[in-house]
Amino acid sequence: MDVKASVTVLLFLSLFGLNVSVYRHHFPVNEDLSWEEAQQHCRQYYDDLSTVYELIVVHQRSTWDEALEYCRQNYIDLAIINSEDIMEEAKINSAAADTDEVWTGLRFLAGGWFWVNGRAFDYNVWSSDGEPQCPAVNQRCGVYDRTQNVCKPTDCERRLNFLCVKEKYQH
Repeated sequence: MDVKASVTVLLFLSLFGLNVSVYRHHFPVNEDLSWEEAQQHCRQYYDDLSTVYELIVVHQRSTWDEALEYCRQNYIDLAIINSEDIMEEAKINSAAADTDEVWTGLRFLAGGWFWVNGRAFDYNVWSSDGEPQCPAVNQRCGVYDRTQNVCKPTDCERRLNFLCVKEKYQH
């Protein structure tokens, strides 16, 4: 394996970390159960108890890599905008940002755009121009533009506010 391929594999592994899924489908259970009973029920019939997440804006100007590190150290990850509901939440929460664009967990590497938590890229976050194909080397990080309500590529070294994902409720 050549050095370039090794670096690409290591970058993918470091970006994905241990996060395999930040957002999940939720199934309400209309039963009066204790925490332990609810956990047992959900593990038997589903994956586990759901954890509800929310997006928060961080009022700190950072590069994309710094934002990723900050979110992973202090919350869960950079924001993953993979549904209309989450796009709406990004719009609402980013209104308080000091910058018109905020970092998301969107990155271009090895010929394609991906979310840093490994989620499928199946929700169109781009403008009507569509997904940027093979962006310039300095345009490979994704921002959410709160003035246009779309994601777009930009220079990873810019210093912007960013959206992190955090648990909304803690047990």
